[in-house]
Amino acid sequence: NARQKLKKLQEKFSRLSTSLFKQDQTFISSKPELTVLRVISCGPDVTKSVKKDLELIVQQELLERTVDVDSFCKLDKMELDAVRAKIKVTGISLEHKPINAGSSRGRDQSGSGQEVYVLKGLKEDVFSVLELINKAVQKALKEHIKDKEEAMLALTIQWAMKDDKGEWQELSLCDNYMLEEAHLQKKVSVEMETPDGVTLKVNLNSLEATDWKTGKTYKLKRTESEALDLPSHWEPMHQDIFKKVELQPNSLEYQDVAKDFHRTSKYKIHKIERVQNVYLWNAFSLCRQRILAKNGLAELGEMQLYHGTSAESCNCIERDRFDRSYAGAHGKPWLIEIPST
Repeated sequence: NARQKLKKLQEKFSRLSTSLFKQDQTFISSKPELTVLRVISCGPDVTKSVKKDLELIVQQELLERTVDVDSFCKLDKMELDAVRAKIKVTGISLEHKPINAGSSRGRDQSGSGQEVYVLKGLKEDVFSVLELINKAVQKALKEHIKDKEEAMLALTIQWAMKDDKGEWQELSLCDNYMLEEAHLQKKVSVEMETPDGVTLKVNLNSLEATDWKTGKTYKLKRTESEALDLPSHWEPMHQDIFKKVELQPNSLEYQDVAKDFHRTSKYKIHKIERVQNVYLWNAFSLCRQRILAKNGLAELGEMQLYHGTSAESCNCIERDRFDRSYAGAHGKPWLIEIPST
């Protein structure tokens, strides 16, 4: 159903899934062995001069660049292995380094310190490793954009195919996007491959898919539904899935949240941010509609809940929902319940 689909989408788009690289930050850190140069000369003055010249030459050829840890986290295992192999062959240094949290570069949007890897080595070698990393990151970003477009489309347009049992099965996000693109371009037919490798020829006029080998046909249908409205007080999303907006202390929204929070807590508030997550909002809205239809407004039981947690857990919760199975694991078990308006 729609709720299950949205849950899969938000899991798919959670950019905070722990990667192999982030789990083990020593996975790729390395320092090459020191190179020793021996100079035979006529005297200490000549040796000193040669040493100075050599140091100057080496310094001119050395380069240092930083790469965000988040960039590495976009790489898959094969790409990480390729980077590690390249670093080993070139002999450059790669060192994990947290940036000073007080610096402008050392603060991300969530206010936490940023971490980088520092590449050091000969210019040609450093640039070759950077090129490898940048290509992989660009590839990941393109895939992310495509996945986001597919997921956003699936919120309002869904293609389905009737199986051998006569039941309608929703197509994958990729096939759904491909058929809708063909539909908008007014194409007559396109080819589609099923998860088990069967090639189908889709006739968009008759809404039928034909198996190339057996000639068997399957019915198709296109369903269009209205997108759920986002809250009117949200900042414009501009096709984004996730956004955090810092509230101004003089705003009514800030003051309402602060007042409710201080009903049971005396902690100092440093800042309040509104989390705007399209998938979580859609999942909540669908669940709310289902309960409303079943129980009615009087028995809706809608409340605002406040719960403590660790700073590290905030990122996961705001992007990929609150998991009640971890209740009490990251924060004190205090909360207040406020009937929602």
